[in-house]
Amino acid sequence: MTSMQMATTVEALREIVREIEPILRQHSQEAEPARQLSDEVVAAMRERRLYRLWRPRAFGGLEVDPICLSS
Repeated sequence: MTSMQMATTVEALREIVREIEPILRQHSQEAEPARQLSDEVVAAMRERRLYRLWRPRAFGGLEVDPICLSS
């Protein structure tokens, strides 16, 4: 499954995050003091549709339990 396809399993979501990990790490130092994500991180997350993780299914989201992603 590619990151642009609808990821529905926890493992698929973790793989998407692993794909953008270098971008997240590269911009983490500026994000902390700014208390916001960089434009590059926002773009990477938007491209891979990660903002729908906790959105209810009724509204097109995945309604993922945040606890299952942390294990």
